[in-house]
Amino acid sequence: MSLFEKHCRIYREVQNDKFIIMSIDPGTDHFAIRIEERTENGKIIPMYFQKTEIKTMEKRMADPVDLFSYLDTLNDFFKLVTIILIEEQLILNLPHMRGGSSKSGMIRLCSWIIGYCLIKIPNASVYEISSKVKMRLEKTHKGEDIKKKSMIRGKEILIQGEDEQSLDFLCKLEKNKFEKHRRIHDLTDTICQIDGFIWLYNQR
Repeated sequence: MSLFEKHCRIYREVQNDKFIIMSIDPGTDHFAIRIEERTENGKIIPMYFQKTEIKTMEKRMADPVDLFSYLDTLNDFFKLVTIILIEEQLILNLPHMRGGSSKSGMIRLCSWIIGYCLIKIPNASVYEISSKVKMRLEKTHKGEDIKKKSMIRGKEILIQGEDEQSLDFLCKLEKNKFEKHRRIHDLTDTICQIDGFIWLYNQR
């Protein structure tokens, strides 16, 4: 098994010359999606970059209608996407989930996302990505603030890709006084996930 196959579960692969990537960090309170194009010279062209709440899913984990309704609003972007990345959710990371089974809620959420993408976005490759890929498989040191590391690295990636639009968006969120808008690491995770995937993909 290759390093890529070890950390990227392949649900479907479609040959395409363009890198228009959708990166998803699943969550009911903090559902983050980024869609961007990577040019041959490394420039990043942002297309969609948002974090939302799938509110009622927290109360009714057996009902995916709220998730699908939100994803349907992005249909115009889905026509362009060539690669879809969904962060893998581990049972050990789920004790904080409220509503339904804490051990299976996020697993179900991811399965719904994967199923939706396979059906609704037939021309895109679909991968479920290990969370380790975001940091290019670097080992985590005890006491290390992974969220802060994601925020720093995510901004560095945007600077390298000359994506001033996304940088400005993150800066505005950081200045927002409302607590629910401060978790920008969910957004930077989607940036780091794309970067890590491309790094790993190029090693195949």
